[in-house]
Amino acid sequence: MKDEAHSSGRYFKLIDGENKNKYSLNMKLFARSGVQERVEKKMSAIGFPLANGMRVRFLCRLDFYELKGEVGCIIQDVDTNFTLGNIAQKREQLIAKLIAGGYDKKNKQIRVPSVPLRFGVVSSSQADGWKDALKQFQESKFSFHIVFCASAVQGLSAPDELVAAIRTLDRRNDIDVILVMRGGGSKADLAAFDDEKVAMCIAHCRHPVFTGIGHAPDISIADLVAHTQCKTPTAVAEEIILKVRRFRNHLDNRAQTAVEGARRGISHSRRKTSRSSELLAARSRSGLTIARDKNNRFASRIKSRPVNIFEAERSKIKGLTSTVRLLDPATTLAKGWSLTRDSQGQLIRSTSQTKVGDVITTSFVDGFVHSEVKGVE
Repeated sequence: MKDEAHSSGRYFKLIDGENKNKYSLNMKLFARSGVQERVEKKMSAIGFPLANGMRVRFLCRLDFYELKGEVGCIIQDVDTNFTLGNIAQKREQLIAKLIAGGYDKKNKQIRVPSVPLRFGVVSSSQADGWKDALKQFQESKFSFHIVFCASAVQGLSAPDELVAAIRTLDRRNDIDVILVMRGGGSKADLAAFDDEKVAMCIAHCRHPVFTGIGHAPDISIADLVAHTQCKTPTAVAEEIILKVRRFRNHLDNRAQTAVEGARRGISHSRRKTSRSSELLAARSRSGLTIARDKNNRFASRIKSRPVNIFEAERSKIKGLTSTVRLLDPATTLAKGWSLTRDSQGQLIRSTSQTKVGDVITTSFVDGFVHSEVKGVE
């Protein structure tokens, strides 16, 4: 279906086939007869307003335009069940394809950081859902780092813009998760999130993707392939905040456990130190007593030891004195011995040391006698 709007109604070309085998038929949906309003209301009621590229089934009557010689159809009514069935069939086929390829599990296998404080957001900057989620983040008092990437979330350009925004965030290394948000709307408004390009983009992300898309009872295909699916943007914010709060509570519990353990350890150490101090004091007193007794014994020995040493040395000196006196030449001379020396004062021990005419000196106990050698025998 290719649509052109006009004040008098809407004019379509129903297209079948492609390239050389493509055929088209002019369709007319007149406003003046009230048919346009009736058809548009019925399509809006099922959540899929008329749009380019949609497959539809109309009740028509043939029309021949004589001026141009063209055959067309004037629309009388629309079969909404045909459109719903076609969309549902395409959706089920895409879901089956994604599940068969394992794309519904790829992103779920990525680990979410314990404290996801940094995240990228894909949404319309004017969306109320994003504003509600942002309020939740601000009121949590946590220091979140948010990178926002605006995108259309409905309309023909929405799938391509969503893919571009998700890929832009996925290339960044300063975020932990990607949040895709869109508030409530009709099935047609949420159709971009059933697009295969969006689904494959999410499945191949290297960051975990959280979705919060509308209030529809059925989950979108984007929800199916995402890591975590939440019903609304506010629910996404609550999920992230809950993860951070759980981690903070975990740290608080660990800190409290550590404090209690430290208190028990200090109390135990205090008791152990007290017992050790008492034991050390008792051992010190015993050691001091033993040392004191030992010192007293040493002191007694030190007092008597010098006297004994002096007496022993005095006796030794007396003995040496007697020995020295016996060896003294004067003692020997007193016994009648004498000593004879030559003119140089050298002791004469043999006659060979003298010759006739030498003057020699003989020592006696009481003096000296000088003699001249008259002969040597």
